[in-house]
Amino acid sequence: MDILITSRIGTRGFSQFFESSTAAGFINKRKFKGRFGGPLDDFSANVDITEFGTRRISTDRCESNVKPKMRLIFVGDSMTAGFEVENNQTYTSIISRHNCNDFQVINGGVRAHDTHMAIPNAFRISREIRPLGSNMKSFIIYMATSNDFEENDKKDLYPAIKSKFGSIYDGKYYSPLRGQWYNNIKMFIGDKMYLTTKTIVQLDLLKTSLQQGTYARHRTIDKNQCLRKSARALKIYEASISQARETENHVFYMGVHPSTDNFELTEKIEKCIATVVEGKTMKSVPRIKLIQIHKFIRNANPHLINNPSNRFKRDGHYSVAGHKNIANSLNATLIRDLIGNK
Repeated sequence: MDILITSRIGTRGFSQFFESSTAAGFINKRKFKGRFGGPLDDFSANVDITEFGTRRISTDRCESNVKPKMRLIFVGDSMTAGFEVENNQTYTSIISRHNCNDFQVINGGVRAHDTHMAIPNAFRISREIRPLGSNMKSFIIYMATSNDFEENDKKDLYPAIKSKFGSIYDGKYYSPLRGQWYNNIKMFIGDKMYLTTKTIVQLDLLKTSLQQGTYARHRTIDKNQCLRKSARALKIYEASISQARETENHVFYMGVHPSTDNFELTEKIEKCIATVVEGKTMKSVPRIKLIQIHKFIRNANPHLINNPSNRFKRDGHYSVAGHKNIANSLNATLIRDLIGNK
């Protein structure tokens, strides 16, 4: 078993954890098994990656002879991958167990993926698993995070990963970068972690970045900027749909993960996406449906707003409680909509 190296200086090391992908820049390493953990929040979880480069879904309590007719492909970044919790504790596994008879659920989350990479990755997954259920109708659900909207417009985020494994190059924003380390990135990537003078300096910069809050400078996003960034993300999403080989059996959704300490920011992003999707101020995007998670939480579960128990305090990713809550919110919004209209 490969081990994700940890150290006492406050970060996590990755050991041969990703692999290059011509379709999506980089993806989870296929058939990888290991543990993910670190001293930031004292979590340690098993990570099991399938032959398709997706996080294994727990199907406990699902009858083996049940064959669902629809497939849910969740894509996004580390919030969807959920490496901080066990395979059976991710929100995708919870949704799978609650809807065994209706859906086959796929967790296509990859750490550091943004809109450029998440959507092509969804189509890659769909193509690779199609022989296992060619008649299934597929729903692609892109669960974005607030930093995705910034990464869509900046090529210098996560350069260490992109320089090593490649990225999506769209002629303007992305190309693999080399020799640049720890410019607003949250993780150490490498075959091994060596505590040389160079890496200690890099880790010190990383630790400072974590302590300051990785995306604190974007927490005062104004409405016009929010609309522009939402339009950019939806334009990338729409372009990815148009470039895909087959889309007739796919339905496309988008949601935004709620923020723990700034629910209002991600709620604003959700409203901006709704404005763009509906074409109130810009060209509409009729093929993409919005999951209004924030609206549901505010109306039905206001106690979850800015609730610190939903995420690990310093790391910022979903805790076990956070995965349960987002699964319940998606069951009450997305899943209810899909079951009601199937």
